[in-house]
Amino acid sequence: MKNPLQTAKESFASTLGIPREIILGSSFVSMLSNKNIQIENHQGIIKYTPSTVEVKTSQGKIKFKGTDLSIESLITEEILVTGTINSVEFFYE
Repeated sequence: MKNPLQTAKESFASTLGIPREIILGSSFVSMLSNKNIQIENHQGIIKYTPSTVEVKTSQGKIKFKGTDLSIESLITEEILVTGTINSVEFFYE
């Protein structure tokens, strides 16, 4: 059963035509082939190596595995990871 507040927020976003990610504070993940991943609305980096990047989100964490991974851009609410991405895992809390 959904939380009544979450249901109200989703309805509000739908009525105004606003992406629900903005109202709910959800993360938005965009991937362009296996070379670029952009995460919006993140809450920080948990782990960063050339083979693994883990990012905290309001829902849990997202883990990317690959080769030659690097963080090309890091701003308050957005991260751009480049390299060869072999897998993406989501861990929900």
